[in-house]
Amino acid sequence: MIMRLIAFAYTYHYLNWFSKTSIIKWHEIPKSRTATIAVVWLASIALYAYNYDSGMAILYFLSILHVMLSFHSITGPSPGLAENSTLLLNESGRVNAGSQ
Repeated sequence: MIMRLIAFAYTYHYLNWFSKTSIIKWHEIPKSRTATIAVVWLASIALYAYNYDSGMAILYFLSILHVMLSFHSITGPSPGLAENSTLLLNESGRVNAGSQ
């Protein structure tokens, strides 16, 4: 039963993104980005082929990171995150010396 729920969630997630192609504008991404995506995909396949356990661990981490970043884009930044990050960075984007 759990696997059915997970399968439903993944299917819904991907169908939801595919239904937004006109909003996301996948057909307008630069060829360099398409090439980068293909290289990363091939590298992940090569990582699995080289060492399945490492590939599983690293790509599982990236999968969880993807989900967390998706939640962030839906819910917005965490309260206080913007204020705290501006305290750490100066105008040039470098870390303030006093905040380390």
